[in-house]
Amino acid sequence: MPLGDIYWIGPIVADLIQSLFFGVLYGFAQPGLPKGISGGLLFGISFAICAFVAPAFYCYNLMQIQPSNLWWVWAGFQSVFAVTAGMINSLGWEERD
Repeated sequence: MPLGDIYWIGPIVADLIQSLFFGVLYGFAQPGLPKGISGGLLFGISFAICAFVAPAFYCYNLMQIQPSNLWWVWAGFQSVFAVTAGMINSLGWEERD
């Protein structure tokens, strides 16, 4: 198997696992969120801050490690992914009693 095929498996699997985990967390948090797209936007922003932006600030403030520009680009990309997934989940979620 060529190395180029192996290299791309990791990010794809990581995004799939993140999407599954995000959906499960949204399912648990959904009863306490506002209805509609505002709830998805709120959940996506809070998830992005906790999962991606906070570790960058933690490394900068407590461990004195300067995050590189690539780190901030990654955090921004993942934050956009989280907000978009939150809004998609909020629109597709139907409450069943």
